[in-house]
Amino acid sequence: ARLHAGRWTRYTRDAGALDTDFVQRLLLQDVGRMQPQVWVGLRDGAARLRDGRWESLDYLARIGNQRTRALALGADAQGRPQVWVGTDVGAIRLRLEGSWRTVSRLGDSANGVWAVLVEQGIDGHEALWLGSDGDGLARFRDGQWRHWTAADGLPNPTVRSLARVADGADAAGDAAETHLWIGMWNGHLARIAGERIETLPTPWPKADREAVAFILPTAAGEAWVGLRQGGVARWNRGRWQWFDPADPANPQRVVALLQTGSGSEAVMWASTVGRGLAAYRGGRWFYYGTAEGLPDDAYYGITLLPDAGGRQILWLGSRASGIVRVDITNPQQPRLVTEPALPATPVPYAYAVVRDGAGDLIVCSDYGAARWRPRSDGGFDVLRFQRSDGLPHDECNAGALVTDAHGRVWAGTIGGAAVYVPPLSGRRTAAPPLLLEALRVDGADVAPAEATPLRLPLGARTLEVEFALLSGHREALNRYRTWLEGLEPGWGEWTPVPVRHFTGLPPGSYRLHVDARDHTGARAAPLSIAFEIPVPAWRAPPALAAYAIGLLLLAWVSVRLRERHLRRREAALLVQVRERTQELEARGRELKQANAELSRLSYFDALTELANRRSLLERLHRDWAAGLGRGTPLAFALFDLDEFKAYNDLKGHLAGDEALRVVARRVEAELRKPQDTAGRYGGEEFALLLPGLDLQAAAAVAERVRQAVLHADLPHPGSPQGRVTISIGVAAMVPQEGVGAEVLIAAADAALYRAKHAGKNRVELA
Repeated sequence: ARLHAGRWTRYTRDAGALDTDFVQRLLLQDVGRMQPQVWVGLRDGAARLRDGRWESLDYLARIGNQRTRALALGADAQGRPQVWVGTDVGAIRLRLEGSWRTVSRLGDSANGVWAVLVEQGIDGHEALWLGSDGDGLARFRDGQWRHWTAADGLPNPTVRSLARVADGADAAGDAAETHLWIGMWNGHLARIAGERIETLPTPWPKADREAVAFILPTAAGEAWVGLRQGGVARWNRGRWQWFDPADPANPQRVVALLQTGSGSEAVMWASTVGRGLAAYRGGRWFYYGTAEGLPDDAYYGITLLPDAGGRQILWLGSRASGIVRVDITNPQQPRLVTEPALPATPVPYAYAVVRDGAGDLIVCSDYGAARWRPRSDGGFDVLRFQRSDGLPHDECNAGALVTDAHGRVWAGTIGGAAVYVPPLSGRRTAAPPLLLEALRVDGADVAPAEATPLRLPLGARTLEVEFALLSGHREALNRYRTWLEGLEPGWGEWTPVPVRHFTGLPPGSYRLHVDARDHTGARAAPLSIAFEIPVPAWRAPPALAAYAIGLLLLAWVSVRLRERHLRRREAALLVQVRERTQELEARGRELKQANAELSRLSYFDALTELANRRSLLERLHRDWAAGLGRGTPLAFALFDLDEFKAYNDLKGHLAGDEALRVVARRVEAELRKPQDTAGRYGGEEFALLLPGLDLQAAAAVAERVRQAVLHADLPHPGSPQGRVTISIGVAAMVPQEGVGAEVLIAAADAALYRAKHAGKNRVELA
């Protein structure tokens, strides 16, 4: 209860103020207004009274809405206020100043705020307009909220889009009067005249799940409308042109609109769900999606952000590809931009991106927002935002991300609306303190020396230095760098690791410097720890001198003994060298003879006494190079014995070997010597290399070979001819630059394949 001006006011569960009537703790916070902010600890959770409205602290749902035992007001290391809530199962810290500020919970019982519009009136007063899901339209001006619902004539309580349209243009085309247009669910469109709602007639049907998703004023007396299901419509001085999606040439599910150029060069861009990016120019619609090289077919918000080189770049939110950039400098040939690469959005389902007054990019997605701060190297420093940063909800809404004239960014989410105020240029964030957390030698904690360097115990092996930056928020984004003076040349890289480990450092004097910064870039005063590692007695100068003298004496004695041993060894080695030299000379002669025989055998087939495959291929490449230089043809033929497996099965492998020898002799007899070469290619397969012959001449040689084998009259009980026959594939060509000799082998092999399938016992040409 509250006693004010002699009167009591009760806040109870039945009155809808609290979730329970069991109050455990109270905390009053001075917020610079006439009435303090009241924090209430309940038996189940907690709540606060702010601006006359009770809010349940849904943060406590994370720990099961336990009994609140304590409430305390405090501040972080940089003086920013925060409230601590103690419960039966732990404590929660609530930051009261975040990057974002929630300005309204409108629509939080459904899908929150769908539309945001910030206006600066001619009287200098600023107005904030919000369109909500189920709670109608709201305006905040001069410190007061004004709401419009169905009771005020609003055709539908779900407002999806807002825009100020110069719909009162006079005959000369001047914007004599403007009105706020309101796009709603089920396809309704209205405007506010004074404080009164007027429904506007439209050509599209008012259907369930239809919505006026976007309103784009383009000129005095002209506006374009994007529809959730019904495509696009254009309003021009009271007359509508509706691009009916029943015509497949027109878009259907439109989310956002943006116009570039003017007059005959004007292009209307539309983001669609299902047909990618659409462009209306010259009286026709053109579409750009995955088929045209873009990564997605569903896009949401459109923002035009020219790059440093003056290129016109559209930045698009997409359903599955984050933020997508399209270069429309030439609107007839939109081109995907991939460099420099963009950071990943909080989730791939991204709604839009805008630029704030500080030049940073603010991205809204289906799960959280982010700030992308451009770097000089073309990359971005990323800072992500969620509820803990002041957003009313983690999920943004499409079409509800705008930058106002002051550079502030307003966002609609499914939990309400919030504003992001970029940091002022030149404003410095208070430096957070950097503290030494722990100093351990060989795992044991030690106290650092105040004025003199820390002297480590003799024999110490490890040193661990732990430090912490008390930033009070986003500690996971704190970054540290260190420099061990006396060992390292300078500062190391920035890392999130708040500890340094040293093992086996050599004796000497050192100083560890620690630098730190928080997520805003605020730098702490550097930390410095000096320490010494003593020199052990066995490494002192007298000990080192004694070691040196002893080593010199030992070396002198060792040299004298070594000289005596070497003289004896030298005589024995001379004898061994002579004997070994004679032995090696004999073995060298034997190896030379063996190598000569092996070389001969490696080029011939032992069974047929023809060239083997290696010899054939080497000769093929030599003849190919020769033909290339002289411009003369080269022919190559492959043949094998028909039904040779059946021959072996019926007559045995010894008979098969004899048949191969007979065929080899017959083939060899038909060739030109020494130009032509016959060889065994493998198994029952043979090859002929015929340099200087074109295809017809080579075919004649192949036919003679086939006849020679046929007339050898080798009986073959498994062949239809009753005797051994062969099938031959022939290929020939003039060698060419850039073509390998392997093409001849492949062509001859293909011809042999055809000969086999054409009945065998024949010659086929490639």
